[in-house]
Amino acid sequence: MRLVLALLLACGGPGTVRDSSVETSTAATVTSDRVASFRRSLVGLDYSVVDGELRFLDEASCCADVTCWKRTESVDYGVYYFPLAEAELPHPTSLLEADGKGLAWRLDPNEAVVLIVRTPPRAKYFSFRSYVHDRQGASGRATAFASLGDTLNLLLLGTEGGEAFEDTTVVITTADRQTAQDVTELLVNAGFTQQSINIDVLPGDLVNLGLNDEADTIRMNFRVAAILDEAERAAYLASPGATLLRVSPNRFDAPIPYPHPDYRQPGNGGSEDYLLPALDALRSAILEAHADLTYLESGINIQEPDPNVDCWPGCNRDATYSNTNQFNLFGDDDFLLVYGVNHEATGMATYANAVIFGAANDDSGGAVDSQMMPGSARFYLPDHPDADLLYAWRFARNCIGQTYCTEVPYTCPGVDIDERASIHYRAYLDPFSFTHPLASELLVGGALKYQP
Repeated sequence: MRLVLALLLACGGPGTVRDSSVETSTAATVTSDRVASFRRSLVGLDYSVVDGELRFLDEASCCADVTCWKRTESVDYGVYYFPLAEAELPHPTSLLEADGKGLAWRLDPNEAVVLIVRTPPRAKYFSFRSYVHDRQGASGRATAFASLGDTLNLLLLGTEGGEAFEDTTVVITTADRQTAQDVTELLVNAGFTQQSINIDVLPGDLVNLGLNDEADTIRMNFRVAAILDEAERAAYLASPGATLLRVSPNRFDAPIPYPHPDYRQPGNGGSEDYLLPALDALRSAILEAHADLTYLESGINIQEPDPNVDCWPGCNRDATYSNTNQFNLFGDDDFLLVYGVNHEATGMATYANAVIFGAANDDSGGAVDSQMMPGSARFYLPDHPDADLLYAWRFARNCIGQTYCTEVPYTCPGVDIDERASIHYRAYLDPFSFTHPLASELLVGGALKYQP
């Protein structure tokens, strides 16, 4: 059953992808008409409307910042940009662009942000999750990147036609039940279907809302992992066809807050333990193939969201995380061999990757993901029956003459010659529990550092 579902997800889910240019053009026109009707209805109900913009971040855009927050080229990150609210003063972490819009924005308790967008082309994973970007502390403002709950992911997100990909969806981000109800009713009256409307809750006890200098700022992460067609990916990132609105009631009614969310519970009762002999055989074959070289073997640290408490800064509750100890990757002869189980191939996750990060700036020097992994373990285990459920991948300064290899640059995004680095593994979205895979049901691989 897991393998059947994994194959459905790999092929883009149970629905079909709308690829007719005529149909797409017609849909865009219809949606534009509905957006215009929705705007008029908001004004009629005494709401003010301000336009924002959905933008996808360039992978290297963080290199001048303090941190890249472990972004990787295998995942595209869409964020909401808004101008400052009326009478709101800019602050050092507003991250305002030249056009006056920033990816960190404040909301009053009864305001909402509304995104109307086509979902991505076929991809391995996507989700929406709002965060507290920064907040006021005893010693001033500090970046928090605090997760505000479970994601709206591709297995749960409501769309107009019931398709995960290339379908219309609406995401309302708000802390106020009354505003959510008003906006939902106006959207339906404008012609959007109820099933396409999703509420991204800002829990009242996790965020300090308001437009004053003491209030938290909010940001949205729209994560899209591994769009399968590169041309479709480039077109979507350049123009996702989104309408992004900040809607503000011109009256003040006492907000009706949402309570602290209950988190989805991980685990599906499965296990990858049956692959332990194959994983041991793969490790032995790697060691034998490089028996003339000296190696160091890293320990693996596992971190997964607790189903009962809020998770750490930047956390995605759809992912189980693990990482190696830190190491140096010096000259062109250095390389790291990373091996493990392809969790997508076993059906325990919809997508997985292994990424090398520099410790100084948390920038990515390269990655391998679950769509690249098939066949890589057969380089070492050509005749093993379970080889296609495993992977073995090289991270090196020089990949000349090597297959299944990622070349690690010396500059950001990359790993400087004197910079410590580590491998981080992520397994996204158990298709049965609709949240992160349970770590105890997965097999953790390993990493071997070679320095001739």
